[in-house]
Amino acid sequence: MSLGYGGLDATHMAPAAWRRRLPAIVLIGFALVFALGVAAFLLALRPCRLSIAPGDEVIYDLTCTVADLRQDGSPGIPRSERLRLILVGTGDGEICQEVFGPDGTRRDLALLSISSTGSARLLDQDLRPQPAGRAVGFFDLNLLPLPDGTDQAWKSPLSWAALPAAQGHLRATIRRTRSGAAPEFRLTVDGAIEWVAEGSERQGGNRYRQIRNLVCDYRFNTVSGIYERAALKLTWSAEPPDGETRIASRALTYDLVLVDRKYSKESAALRAQAVVRSRTMDRP
Repeated sequence: MSLGYGGLDATHMAPAAWRRRLPAIVLIGFALVFALGVAAFLLALRPCRLSIAPGDEVIYDLTCTVADLRQDGSPGIPRSERLRLILVGTGDGEICQEVFGPDGTRRDLALLSISSTGSARLLDQDLRPQPAGRAVGFFDLNLLPLPDGTDQAWKSPLSWAALPAAQGHLRATIRRTRSGAAPEFRLTVDGAIEWVAEGSERQGGNRYRQIRNLVCDYRFNTVSGIYERAALKLTWSAEPPDGETRIASRALTYDLVLVDRKYSKESAALRAQAVVRSRTMDRP
């Protein structure tokens, strides 16, 4: 009986031992919560700095979806095309931008200077930065600006290579829609962008053009220093050929999704190709 009672006494002593340790356990829990909160706060304050080092190869899928708008504004049957967009770091704040079609054929290769806040400028045959970057359809890296600090909302000049030179310099409003280690942003342009295209009638010149409802949402990873995704939406309108009265409008969407990031041994050779290509294209 004494052994039995001793066993019962030992069992009944266990809650008392836990009660003695409870303050320490609670203190440790509070310390862990506090540490996690501080870490999350520091990550939220981490600056957004685009970082594509020499040899870095950042691979994206870029899907363009087009739908003709009916007279009531509703979209018709959408048509999509998936491209491969690759950014390769070549050093000294430069990247090569490659675009491949669905069949794997390279459609474009350009050498760009790029800043840590995402501003991209096309380099000409003499490696001089141009006023704008390089667009893929209507998509342009300049539509993904990053803040200098922890700004929640700001206005920024926008050089959009998809537009004619006279209309390509705009002013955009950018707002941070989500904070943290992977903050999200939204870029908008107030009002419509309008112009009359130059050129011959056969080339579609002397006709009214308009872009409206431009919105670009994008997410940036402050740890890896690259964009994770982006979605550009806009409405494109154009005056039809002679004989037609209704302006044709289309809803366009460009979805950018990060696929992979790896090291490339061909960055120097790719840069040389881009320089040769720019000299060939600039030749009169």
